[in-house]
Amino acid sequence: MPKLVILDGNSLLYRGFFAMRALSTSDRLPTNAVYSFILMLLTILEREKPDAIFAAFDPPVATFRHKELASYKGTRKSMPDDLKPQRSLARDAARAFRVPVVEVDGYEADDVCGTLAEIAKARGHDVLIVTGDGDALQLVDDGSPLEGRGKVQAMITVKGVTDVVVYDEAAVQSRYSISPAQIPDLKGIKGDASDNLTGVPGIGEKGAIKLLKDFGTLEQILFHVDELPDKTKNALITHTDSAVQCKRLATIVRDVPLPEWVEIKSDYQAIGPDFDAVKELFERLEFRTLLKRIPILEREQRAKTIADSSETHDAPAPEARGDSEARHSVSTSAQLETLLARLAEADAPVGLQLHITPAKTTLMGAELLGLAFGLPDAAYYAEWKEWGNALVPWLADAGHAKSVYDLKFASGVLGRLGAELQGVTFDALLAAYLLNAGRASYPLADLAADSAGMELIADPEDPLANIMDEACAIQALEIALTPRLERDGLSAILSDIELPLSPVIACMERYGVTLDAALLGKVSLSLSSQVTALETDIFAIAGVKFSVGSTKQLQEVLFDKLKLPAGKKTKTGYSTGAEVLEDLASKGHEIARKVVQWREVSKLKSTYADALPALINPETGKVHTTLSQTIASTGRLSSSNPNLQNIPVRTEVGREIRKAFIASPGHVLVSADYSQIELRLFAHITKDPALVEAFRTDADIHAQTARRIFEVPDDQPVTNDQRRQAKTINFAVIYGASAFRVAVELGIDQPRAAALIKAYLDLYPGVRAYLESILEGAREKGYVQTLLGRRRYVPDINSRVFQFRQTAEREAANMPVQGTSADIIKLAMLHVDTALTKSKLGARMVLQVHDELLFECPEDEVKPLSVLVRKAMQNAYPLDVPLKAEVKSGHNWWEVTPVEDADDLSD
Repeated sequence: MPKLVILDGNSLLYRGFFAMRALSTSDRLPTNAVYSFILMLLTILEREKPDAIFAAFDPPVATFRHKELASYKGTRKSMPDDLKPQRSLARDAARAFRVPVVEVDGYEADDVCGTLAEIAKARGHDVLIVTGDGDALQLVDDGSPLEGRGKVQAMITVKGVTDVVVYDEAAVQSRYSISPAQIPDLKGIKGDASDNLTGVPGIGEKGAIKLLKDFGTLEQILFHVDELPDKTKNALITHTDSAVQCKRLATIVRDVPLPEWVEIKSDYQAIGPDFDAVKELFERLEFRTLLKRIPILEREQRAKTIADSSETHDAPAPEARGDSEARHSVSTSAQLETLLARLAEADAPVGLQLHITPAKTTLMGAELLGLAFGLPDAAYYAEWKEWGNALVPWLADAGHAKSVYDLKFASGVLGRLGAELQGVTFDALLAAYLLNAGRASYPLADLAADSAGMELIADPEDPLANIMDEACAIQALEIALTPRLERDGLSAILSDIELPLSPVIACMERYGVTLDAALLGKVSLSLSSQVTALETDIFAIAGVKFSVGSTKQLQEVLFDKLKLPAGKKTKTGYSTGAEVLEDLASKGHEIARKVVQWREVSKLKSTYADALPALINPETGKVHTTLSQTIASTGRLSSSNPNLQNIPVRTEVGREIRKAFIASPGHVLVSADYSQIELRLFAHITKDPALVEAFRTDADIHAQTARRIFEVPDDQPVTNDQRRQAKTINFAVIYGASAFRVAVELGIDQPRAAALIKAYLDLYPGVRAYLESILEGAREKGYVQTLLGRRRYVPDINSRVFQFRQTAEREAANMPVQGTSADIIKLAMLHVDTALTKSKLGARMVLQVHDELLFECPEDEVKPLSVLVRKAMQNAYPLDVPLKAEVKSGHNWWEVTPVEDADDLSD
């Protein structure tokens, strides 16, 4: 049978609005609800492949239900302001996909759904109603294929808009123990709080279902009311009119007078979306990810049309991406001279793109095949093996401006080949990141389409053309994005921090860190023993053996077998996340504590002890982590493959792993770490007098906070426990940690944790004023920024969903501190690099981990290097309080000790 899909547009729109985080265009048009609606529509089109499809919406006028009962839906909150403009956008989206929009004055969307379903099933269509409203379950019908009557199923959204359950008659019966036809009767008796239908007070869902099982319908129950227990009988008699009315209002109308143009035709698969309209809409709403799906859908539609056509013809050729005559591939010396002349004469930055083997994309593994050059009127390509030497002088000439995409990668790959890259004035990747640090990724094709109006569709038959097009896109992106950087005050961060830092990071990646693989082998064996011992303890407490790493089995043991108090429930059962287990452990449940330990030890074993030796580069004998500038929204560098920033320093296992990071023969490691930089920045930013004075006098800030919070007299010492709690509170306020998180950290109850946070804010009024002002500014502008101007957008800051808003407020509060800390460590790296170059020392900067810089240097250079590094770090950025850097050295990363006479390392 042909398939009809009916979308309950209003329901899906509301569900999407409250399920998805705030989303908006660059001019602040809210789009989260329409994005969710389109996502569901795309999913339905791709999976269900309907023969016909409609979208039903509520009209902007009162329905017959409102006229009959003034209080109908009276308890619902008014429509959120951010949802209102998205109603028309959802209709635009449906029409762009050629999905007819049906709305009828006086009726709700689910009445339209019911009427369309009734007509369609009678005509032999199978019907799927897609909605977030359980009322639609009354429409479910298994149909009768022998009689030519189609079935009706309801796809109900459970969480968000794509987590769904499909109901047939058996599924409805299983959930409610009644048939779909009895759903209105159920609502008539028990009422429906969401629609403000009171039903019969005193009879709940279980009682109503029992009555319906016994008598079938509300009318039959009322007919036999004298046979019921007195309490039930009296309730029904007293509220008969209410019950009958509630049933009537809860019953979906199936004979709505539809517009004359509505006709259920089974030709949607042949017609399909209006892809030009869809693309225009997606571009207008800045739906970059969804834009990628259009070519796929378009190709599928074209293939379908051709397959269904009785005529045989070739598929239409794709549109040309550009002027092929403007692309030039260098194959002769004369052509090379032409290219070099064009590069020398260029009066604007040249777009430069590396052509590497697709299979090797890391800085250390990339094989350079050639270079592409983008000019305003032409593009050139030159093979590296053939023409690379001739291009090296231009690459190294800072007088010739260049634009790239990922300077760190380009600089690193060329540096491996002995070619220096100078004169880069723009990096499209870094620019896009600075303009919106919250994006998950920044593919060049997306940036070109979004900002330069260029469509980069890879042609597998012509890779050289692809690379040349990319070089042109990079050149165009500089023109497009530079004004935006200037408008947002981000140009200086790009030119003074991120661009000069990229080659520094590239050198660090290339140099790498030496690893003691034999020591890690011993650590791995030790960890295996610990894992086995922990499993033995866990099994003994549980009374059964099971897979500790299996979420499902752990759920069964903790919450079904041992009956531990369960926390939040997910779609796979009760959560066994870290917070839940830590909370259980703090309440004395030993098995939870053991599972937490098991997870930590297992992760350290697999992630570091076992994995690190396999990552040693056979050519260099070192580990080369990837340091990214465009992952963390706060501006921090992130480490991957391997991630060297998450090695714990407070555990014995973490210390053993750090011992495996060693210096090369004849060298030592030098570690320089900012002392309490975020607390110092917090004092500078909040201007709280007590905090500023504490750092100016080099007081113990945690002891001072403890003395003030716990009201310790001046003649009495602060206890270690008081200082520990004060330290937790100090950082909790910076990071916006909740009372729950503090309670878990300190092993106290939440009211006590909340009281400590309040006491802190009362004692440091500058902190409270800062937090209030930063949130007020974020709500007004939609973003926060660091002292140097780096931005982070917080679109959920005004969300009506508490969890989203709370997360955004926490991000807004700590971004200025964390982001400025990231800026300062980057400035310190630049100062150190400059100083090292001038000093002619043999030391190398090899790693950055948050507030720490790690160096490798000859043994006789420790003291001069320490002086140089400390001076650069402490003078990186002027603050109201002094920046303090601690310098240590040793033969491995853990066993480093303060450099002798460190106190004398003055400016």
